[in-house]
Amino acid sequence: MVWFYEFLHWLTGKMEEPHMFGWFHLMMIAIVIATTALYIILWRKADEKTYRKVIFWSWIVLVALELLKQLTINFVYNEADPALSTFEYYWDHFPFQFCAVPLYTYPLVAFLPNKGKVSNFIWESLVGFTACFITIGGLATLIYPEQALIDTIVINIQTLTYHGLMIVVGIYTAVWLGKRFNLKIYSKSPVTFIGFVIVAMILNITFIKGGIIAEGTTFNMFFISPYFPCTLPVLSAIYPVVPYPVFLLLYILGFILLGFIFFEIVYWILWLVRKLTPKTEASPVTEQQ
Repeated sequence: MVWFYEFLHWLTGKMEEPHMFGWFHLMMIAIVIATTALYIILWRKADEKTYRKVIFWSWIVLVALELLKQLTINFVYNEADPALSTFEYYWDHFPFQFCAVPLYTYPLVAFLPNKGKVSNFIWESLVGFTACFITIGGLATLIYPEQALIDTIVINIQTLTYHGLMIVVGIYTAVWLGKRFNLKIYSKSPVTFIGFVIVAMILNITFIKGGIIAEGTTFNMFFISPYFPCTLPVLSAIYPVVPYPVFLLLYILGFILLGFIFFEIVYWILWLVRKLTPKTEASPVTEQQ
């Protein structure tokens, strides 16, 4: 195992902490834009089977990136004797924050049947959530990565690549949907969001009250724990001054409103692009509408 510890130590090599809109940040933004364009060029007219494959392989990349992150951030290298290196798990990095949601939704989008009213509703809710909410999560970190960028090379690459792929898949999904990217499909997406909020709340309560983690350990999935302050911008100012149920309601409504605003922006951009683009043979997706 020494070779493995040495490999992890090599992965955690240091760099000068990147700054917002410095060369590293701008390079990653350019890569995300180029990758988004590539997805759209290659698969914007793909049939549903191909779309599902694209989502599946994107999910594989995200899983690999998350495993890399979990290995490196919890690794403690012993300089004196590498064989004595250890892993100390930090529960605040448990993969159920908002940005970890694609780890659970992408395989559902890839494999969940959508025949029948219930299954179709669930699938479209997941697809709408992918196009709107997940894209917002990726954009928030890519545009403002101040708290995410550190002095560890692999973590910086992992963070912006992971969130960048969230943006790529989200925008690609909106383009792939074509005319089906409408208010009807957006209206279903908050169901998925609320479902994950409920699961996050259950985890927050059971991990603390159930004694699963040590007392005093920070465990705040989706930053909605009743036991730890919310540290998200804006919401961090609201959390201490209103009753917790009010905060939670504002949290949910705020994200739904943000998702709707993003939907409207993308919807009208795509509408304008369709109006300005010469009509060609309809895509398989359009033909099914």
